[in-house]
Amino acid sequence: MKILIISGDHPRHIYFHKKIIQQKNIDVKSIILKRESFSKPKIFSKNKKHIFLLKKHFEDRDKEEKSFFADNIKLKNFFSVDKSNFNLKILNHLKKNRNYKVVIVFGTHIINKELRKYMPKNTINLHLGLSPNYRGTATLFWPFYFLEPQFAGFTFHKLGDAPDAGEILHQGSPNLERGDKIHTVACKTVVKATKDILILLKNFELKKWKYVRQKTSGKNFQTKDFHPCHLELIYNKFNNRIVDMYLDKKLSIKKPKLINFFKK
Repeated sequence: MKILIISGDHPRHIYFHKKIIQQKNIDVKSIILKRESFSKPKIFSKNKKHIFLLKKHFEDRDKEEKSFFADNIKLKNFFSVDKSNFNLKILNHLKKNRNYKVVIVFGTHIINKELRKYMPKNTINLHLGLSPNYRGTATLFWPFYFLEPQFAGFTFHKLGDAPDAGEILHQGSPNLERGDKIHTVACKTVVKATKDILILLKNFELKKWKYVRQKTSGKNFQTKDFHPCHLELIYNKFNNRIVDMYLDKKLSIKKPKLINFFKK
């Protein structure tokens, strides 16, 4: 089976790539988007406490991802694009390569209509968030801010015009354990999503992928919604122990309703 993966270049994205490439009977071509360094965030506050929290938040994410996803395996059969030539390079590639059975998108810019015309019907996006509850950006952060870490998860869905609103193939969430911090849960979410996509790909020929339309529209978070003051609640108020509080039943225990391909 020939598939195309289009993703970012952070450790989580490369880990996802490598695990798929290691599978037998799958011919993978990869397109890597050069993204910003998340360990060096843009400082948009003059408040020293906020600057400290912002740096801590992203430095901790950097350390956690390197701990979870570090290995010595080199990524093969790929080419890089940057923000300025993202759409054009991918479009040119798709015009020359029309025999992909599956395209998987993870951590890139929005794929526009022109690109989607050249993609197979089984083109899916890995969204790190549970749609429709959490759509848009930083959707593994906001469940912690709203004190519902059980809503940190992932969604494989079809690409569409609206962000993260396409028909859903499969959703999942990691097992929460005592001591898990915000970035621990994020990394565990990527690991779980990677395990599940490998099973989905193995089922591709045996069992047709079926999609479920999203019936409601949740909050679509944007970059402008985030401010460093939001970090005060997680780190100063609750000392990054929100998972422990949930497990101790000190927070809402409402569970998300997941669309699970494997239970259909």
